[in-house]
Amino acid sequence: MISGIKMSYYNKVYPTDYDIQVSDDKENWVTVRTIAHENNGPTYEFEVPVMARYVRLVFRSINSVAAGNCIGLQELEVSGVRRQAEMDYVSVQDPEEQKVEIGAAVELPAFVQAAVKAEDDPQETKVLVMPEWSPDEVDTSADGAADIAGFLPYRYNLSNPLVYEALLTVTVGEGAEEPEPGKEISTAVLEYAIELAGDVDTDGVMDAVTENFEKALRDAEDILERVKAGDGSVTQNAVDAAWQNLIKAMQYMEFKEADKDDLAKVLSLAETMNSNLDAYLEEGRPAFVTALDTAENVYEDEFAPQEDVDNAWRNLLKAMADLRLKPDKSLLEELIRQAEALNEADYDAQSFSVMRAALAEAKTVLADGSATEEKVSTSVEALEDAMEKLTASVIGTADAADSTPTADTVAAAGSRDAADTADAAEDTGVKAAKTGDEDTARVFLLMAGAAVLLINGTVFIKKRTK
Repeated sequence: MISGIKMSYYNKVYPTDYDIQVSDDKENWVTVRTIAHENNGPTYEFEVPVMARYVRLVFRSINSVAAGNCIGLQELEVSGVRRQAEMDYVSVQDPEEQKVEIGAAVELPAFVQAAVKAEDDPQETKVLVMPEWSPDEVDTSADGAADIAGFLPYRYNLSNPLVYEALLTVTVGEGAEEPEPGKEISTAVLEYAIELAGDVDTDGVMDAVTENFEKALRDAEDILERVKAGDGSVTQNAVDAAWQNLIKAMQYMEFKEADKDDLAKVLSLAETMNSNLDAYLEEGRPAFVTALDTAENVYEDEFAPQEDVDNAWRNLLKAMADLRLKPDKSLLEELIRQAEALNEADYDAQSFSVMRAALAEAKTVLADGSATEEKVSTSVEALEDAMEKLTASVIGTADAADSTPTADTVAAAGSRDAADTADAAEDTGVKAAKTGDEDTARVFLLMAGAAVLLINGTVFIKKRTK
């Protein structure tokens, strides 16, 4: 229900004469307001909201200070009143009676005011609707009068259980003449229309349409019975209006309930996915939400045709298929933790620089909510590879190796010490050591040499982290 329109124009390129029009089908347009002497950025609020699906502006002239011959419409904002999923017509206001001269045209009202209400809402909402008039033209060639019925549209989840309709009375010239006593009223067309109605199949037809048809048939049969009973108050115009309304009601018989089983199945899964939408990548989510909203509206729309129902579930299913689950980043997160724990001083500067770059990229991917599985896997491989290729620092290793005694030098030094000791003993008259003492000396020499070899053979192990 459209309640207002706001326009914004670029600089001074705005129109000074144009119409605001609305439509239900993009083919038949009705002007709701004509604007003249415009300014830049106007807003128009409708006193009563208009029931329509489309809006357009029809420009006729541009302001005199604008350059060129184009309209610079920068933004068009259409506001509205949100309707409930299911609403009923609860009343309709008849338009004012029209009096026209003989030969003049009758202008059928583009809108009638009705009131609609949801079942669980005590508040009624006034709305302007575009009725379908029957008949859609009036014979004004002679004095007379006619009543024209305005059928309220079955759209936007609106139903009409009490079959409200607007009634327009048209008086031509001096008006209708009083029926002459005894003048026969023709009911042939009415009787044939009632006969045709007997063959109508309402199986599968929407309830509101069936109710409207049944009421029109009852009214027609009532008029016929009154004529046959000699009711002098029945006019020829009343008879003609009865059969015309009946024929009009029969034309809605193709408004049948759509098969929504497939739509219901797709909606069931879609609603489950929607409850866990954060588990999916951002890309694809807006399209899914839009398709879900459309499908839900179509499902609630009693008058949705089968084509709309099928399109709704197909579009929703495609949007569901286009969603992508967020990849598992637990391995990447663990690698980042290990990499951050490494000490830069323990590694070669160049290899650590490569690892640091891979770590920075991994952190970026971890924080990216739209990162794909492929991107996460690539980042994991890059960081693993950089960590595996880290080289330990070699500063000071060479000097330490040069000053470390070897097994040969230790053995030679031990031999020299033993010889010097023996010579000294001889010089001082000390007896040479016994065999047991020699063995003990050898043991000590061997232990000292082994200790030096153990120290010299220590290997600095390069830690490779995976």
